[in-house]
Amino acid sequence: MANKFVVATTDMTYVGPGGSSVTAPRKSVSAPYQAMNSGFIDVPALAEKDVSYDIPFGKIKTSATAVRIDNNTDVRLCVKIGEAAAPSHTIPPGGSQLIVSPVVDAGTVPGPLTAIAVVLGAAVTLAGTVDYWVFGDPTA
Repeated sequence: MANKFVVATTDMTYVGPGGSSVTAPRKSVSAPYQAMNSGFIDVPALAEKDVSYDIPFGKIKTSATAVRIDNNTDVRLCVKIGEAAAPSHTIPPGGSQLIVSPVVDAGTVPGPLTAIAVVLGAAVTLAGTVDYWVFGDPTA
């Protein structure tokens, strides 16, 4: 059973009408976890388009409650969640994806969050990394 919490907080500011600075309300989501895995995947220079990299979930077997992926390459990453046959979206160079849930959502399609793969959307020019943080519970 999860006995720790990761908190993801989002702050947003933007330029509004008349050049004014607008700040959206801060949003924090707390997600329970017991196991976590973090690190990075090296993406070598000249890696070819369509090369796939699995995000390591480590001991998280039932479902992740929080995942962050940072794209530190010079190409977009196509994201495949679970056993999906095709990517659902992309992360541009320098971009991030954040998924945070206050509960394990086993009823989602395509099912519990137990796997994510990123696929190179084009051939890489410069070496880079895909950084990741995965939090969840190793048992139900």
